[in-house]
Amino acid sequence: KRDANARMTCQLFIPSTSNNNEENSDNDGTITYQAIQQYDLDVLPLKEEDTPHVNFCIWVDTTTKTASYVPIASRVQLSTGRPLKKKNLTMKIARRSMDDQDELERDERVAEVDMDVEERLKGSLSANPTKKSTSVPSNDDDDDGD
Repeated sequence: KRDANARMTCQLFIPSTSNNNEENSDNDGTITYQAIQQYDLDVLPLKEEDTPHVNFCIWVDTTTKTASYVPIASRVQLSTGRPLKKKNLTMKIARRSMDDQDELERDERVAEVDMDVEERLKGSLSANPTKKSTSVPSNDDDDDGD
């Protein structure tokens, strides 16, 4: 079983100022970012294993009159930022379109809390038996291994 409080570090990246914005973006659409600060962070679980979610983040779009929500499994507490020891830590980031696997994973996550999506997803998988579902645990945090 994992520790109740997992301690990690993270860096804050901003668009690199060494070049202007046009030179900072490559031909393939990637943008170079420069790390400027480092933080310690504590991850505190808000959800017990094998229990339903009770904490949610809700967004309301008044223009389309819709509400969206996502379950929250953990709370993250950041320390005071400090300068980085490595001065040349950079990262290139680019946008990409979602592929079929990304859309299936998103639908499976939404189906965990939305019965209509769950029924639609079950119906599409039973209608197309060659398409396999990927199992995504409900208490899986993307940053567990970082």
